[in-house]
Amino acid sequence: MSNIPIVGERDWDVWQSPERVAEVLPALGDAATVFGGEWPDWLPEFSTVLDVGCGAGVYCPRLSERGAYYMGIDTSEAMVEEAQRRYPEATFVCEDMFDLPNTTYQFDLVFSNAVLIHLPFLAEPLAAMWSVARRWLCFNLYAYELQGWSEHLPSGEMLRVWCRRGIDAALEKVCWPAKSVHIVERSPVEVGGREVETLRYLIERDTDAD
Repeated sequence: MSNIPIVGERDWDVWQSPERVAEVLPALGDAATVFGGEWPDWLPEFSTVLDVGCGAGVYCPRLSERGAYYMGIDTSEAMVEEAQRRYPEATFVCEDMFDLPNTTYQFDLVFSNAVLIHLPFLAEPLAAMWSVARRWLCFNLYAYELQGWSEHLPSGEMLRVWCRRGIDAALEKVCWPAKSVHIVERSPVEVGGREVETLRYLIERDTDAD
């Protein structure tokens, strides 16, 4: 079980700094090893994909390897510049995910990795991504089981852990009409001294009901 450190203060401006970007790049992973180094059997076929919170573009090679048109967005100019330097053939845009409902974008797959773990709310980012997902939405987050109701468990300003009931409620509110909701990956992780899980969801839109 990996142990995720908790940062006591969250300042979004640090992601705008090239120095900060250079500092965190090693922790973002290697493009050759994402999804275990191969195309996952749960990932559907798609022609266009939007990578929300793309960072330095680590998922770009895998998501575009079968000829799909790839676009990555991130709020950090420094991250977008680094991603464009690494993958000049791809499209990267400095944009806030919360502006997506106001765009004309539509993508077969909207993908997001390690973004919701940094946000103190859930329904709003899900709604923003769902608004431009033509067919599928895929994201991951930290989750824990809870019998009672709790919207989220604060685990420091840097990382958030969500209770399953809160996740289900947000999905029911936002991702409609949905044809299917699947947890396609799950793995244990320790956040702030609490044993939780990393869950990756794949949600298919019911296009017949739109």
